[in-house]
Amino acid sequence: MNESGATERANDQPPQEKPRRRIRWYWWLGGFVVLLLVGHLIWLATLNKAIESELRAIREAGHPATADELDEWYGSVPDDENAALVLQDGFSRVHEPSDEQIKKHLPIIGEGKLPDLGKPLPAKMRSAIDQHLAGNEKALELLHKGAAMDRSRYPVDLSKGLTEISRRTQSLSPIRAGADLLALEAIQAAERGDGEQAARSIRTILGVARSLDRDPTLTSQIIRLGIQSVAGRTAEQTLNRTVFMSEKAASLGSMFAKAEKPPAITTGLIGERALAADFFSGSASSGRSPNQNNAPLRALGLAQLNRLTHFDLMREYIEVSTMPTPKRLAEYERLKRESEDLPFYASLVKMLLPSISRAGQVELPTLAQLRNARIALAIEEYRAAKGSLPESLTALTPEFIDAIPADPFTGDPLKYKKLADGYTVYSVNKDGKDDGGKERGDKDAMLQPGTDIPFTVKRRAD
Repeated sequence: MNESGATERANDQPPQEKPRRRIRWYWWLGGFVVLLLVGHLIWLATLNKAIESELRAIREAGHPATADELDEWYGSVPDDENAALVLQDGFSRVHEPSDEQIKKHLPIIGEGKLPDLGKPLPAKMRSAIDQHLAGNEKALELLHKGAAMDRSRYPVDLSKGLTEISRRTQSLSPIRAGADLLALEAIQAAERGDGEQAARSIRTILGVARSLDRDPTLTSQIIRLGIQSVAGRTAEQTLNRTVFMSEKAASLGSMFAKAEKPPAITTGLIGERALAADFFSGSASSGRSPNQNNAPLRALGLAQLNRLTHFDLMREYIEVSTMPTPKRLAEYERLKRESEDLPFYASLVKMLLPSISRAGQVELPTLAQLRNARIALAIEEYRAAKGSLPESLTALTPEFIDAIPADPFTGDPLKYKKLADGYTVYSVNKDGKDDGGKERGDKDAMLQPGTDIPFTVKRRAD
């Protein structure tokens, strides 16, 4: 009986080993969590160190690494020396045609279509241009004045980062209207036979583009390229209507050559990289609040991974933008494909990457137009001096042009062909095929296969 009771009491006692095993399990779990946390902190420190290394390399290259630095890099200009302020005043005074009859016959700005090259302007079109220019005299006066000034900075606080860009795009939109107004002034002067005034108007268009030379956003640089394209097309229209004195042609040719510097896309990409800095870091410098939406991503290290990926891609973009032109477009398209196939964690990068493929599609055709215009002006100098057109472009060097500019799409010299009533200078365009100077149609894409990028002058004699 006593033995049985003792056995029952022994069976009622709980096992002594189980609590110790449970405690040991929790210790293992806690230790594992601590190791994970320490490892994660080390990983974050490694990522941050890599970011600091990238920022240091950017600064050592003389480029801005943050939005604050970009604002300083853009530089300051005293108000009384600032071309941008005068030009903006001019842009604000450009009036759109309100009369329906003027709008109907007005080319470039209105519904009118310029006649084929070598053909005179219809009387109603001349009248519409005259009336429109008369209503914009003050705007034109300011545009000429501003474009002649050497220094420029458009009012913008780039230290605000990406939040400033959307507002900025709207503030720059009137620039194109000012360039189109100057194009009409040049064509009107050429139609009257006033080559000096036509050349002045084209110089002013190039001066408007030059005011954006150092503007460090991709949007502003695409606008700059668009204004340069207006200058090239306007030079073609004017040379079909009048002649420039040799010194005016030489001076204008020099301006078209200088328009290629600094490289538009490179400047814009340097700025885009700096503007993205605060988006990734959540910097609170200059009174800005950190980007709270990215705080969890920064804690996980995903924001840092995105930033390093952004650094890598932007470095490639900038390198491509300085390559010889025949390689650029293909490389831009390669980078666009790679950007679309980024890892899942790179969602922030996909939001910020600039439309570099679009920029590339604008850049090379514009370079072709600038170079075509340079050669055409040299041909006009040759014709004024020799009384005839050159048999080949080699006859222009070195007296009228230092060297024949290369086709940006192939690297070969631009093409030249004499016509029964003039000549054409042209680039073979993206497809690399010589189509004899065939121009794309009004509805064709910029890089339409089977077309060239020509500059044609149909004028038999001076």
